[in-house]
Amino acid sequence: MSKSTFHTFALVVFGGRVVDIALATDFVMIAKKFISDGLNPTCLSGTHLYDITHMSGPFLFGREDLRERVPIYDSQEATTPFYQLDARGVKQHVMDWIRNISGRVGAGDRIIIVLIGHGHAENHALTLYPQRAEREFLSKAEMIAALSVLPPNVRLLVVNEACYSGSWATIAPDLGHQRDVRVETAATVGEKSWAYTSGSGRNRCSLFGATFVEDITTHPEGQILRHRHRIVDEMLYVGPNQETSTPLVVASTRALLSHNMSHFILTPKIATAITNVASTQHRHETLLRSRASPRTFWRRLRRSVGVEGEPAQALGGESPVKDGTGTDMKDAVISSYLEDLGPLKSAIGNSALVAASQIALEGRFGPSDLKDQVIATISWQATQMQRVGQLLEHLAQQRLVTDLVDVEIAKQALVDHREHVAKPLVERFMKGDKLRCLENPPDEGHVGVHFDEATIWLVDVLAYNRLMYPHDFDLDRVVEEVLLFLA
Repeated sequence: MSKSTFHTFALVVFGGRVVDIALATDFVMIAKKFISDGLNPTCLSGTHLYDITHMSGPFLFGREDLRERVPIYDSQEATTPFYQLDARGVKQHVMDWIRNISGRVGAGDRIIIVLIGHGHAENHALTLYPQRAEREFLSKAEMIAALSVLPPNVRLLVVNEACYSGSWATIAPDLGHQRDVRVETAATVGEKSWAYTSGSGRNRCSLFGATFVEDITTHPEGQILRHRHRIVDEMLYVGPNQETSTPLVVASTRALLSHNMSHFILTPKIATAITNVASTQHRHETLLRSRASPRTFWRRLRRSVGVEGEPAQALGGESPVKDGTGTDMKDAVISSYLEDLGPLKSAIGNSALVAASQIALEGRFGPSDLKDQVIATISWQATQMQRVGQLLEHLAQQRLVTDLVDVEIAKQALVDHREHVAKPLVERFMKGDKLRCLENPPDEGHVGVHFDEATIWLVDVLAYNRLMYPHDFDLDRVVEEVLLFLA
């Protein structure tokens, strides 16, 4: 492996008050994590941490419902600050830091910005509380303007721990599809971010802070998608009296091509273990295309039966496993499909095919070619998922959609907006059954079932873009382009 030559510039900001023990604990832990990893972060605070430790006692980081909490900071250590203290304001320091490094970063360099403060319910701005001055507001628009001066070939990670921080997730696509940008927020759109309440009733670190540090410590090179799943799952795992939120992890289109977490937050300690290469379309084309199918079935099918053509062959109505194929091989293909479904077995859209698959495996009744029909239908469904993936990429290339987010992120963002955002979109496609081609397999040689998985994926991602970018989303053009693509 060649030695990495990139540089990392990290900024950790605390904008809380003397009473914000949880936020201050996050600030210390994240700063210490970065320092121990050799990132040499710039740390800024508007409040002297000694005042907090003097009032609340030592900082304890972690969740005692998962593992023992760790003392990380006390009054003695607080007498010698590791951070730059500006009790009269930190906002300008943040802007100056970004502007100063913009002339120092080069291709492949990493920039990490962690903002720890409160959120504003109305405008979602990050609220900073200097100890001896009026509160300051750092808006998403101001952050985008500041970051836009950075060269396009750097890798940027922005973390916002505040309440109502979900709207900041759109910074990733707003900075342009040619940039490597990932944004993590402690809450989704319109949600508060919560501190962890210990058994003694005291707030000790935030739920997001504990989960974020845990994951980048345990999985420093983990895949971005798995990182998102892990922090979502752990934050949802709380006691009955603990309120929580849903974190977001949103990447720009270019950043979706990245291998994993280390692409953005790689530390000097593991830097020499991987080759330093920037994201490029040709190098990660396979990875991007793999997003077209959320399950591994099609790859398993091709490997098992030796089908070399693309999944689109299944559109012809034939099973890729011919009549001459051994019964054991057919059983293996159907079993692999059921295994890949996992909890989706109980979903309404899959239940008919699941039932047919189980009947075919048991051989209780049905036509003699039932296994071939089931396999043909499974292949047809996989093809529709790939068609939707290719369609979304096409819409992104036409700049009709901005963000190809994971469908779970789309669903979370749309929870309170389906009536006025998603419903009109669905109604447009329902007229004339415009998406029927994605839901009904051919009659001949297939199991007669109806699917909505591909349709839901397409509609939810489109509705997410309509919600996040209302001024850029052209509904008429999107519908027209979808119909042309599927014709």
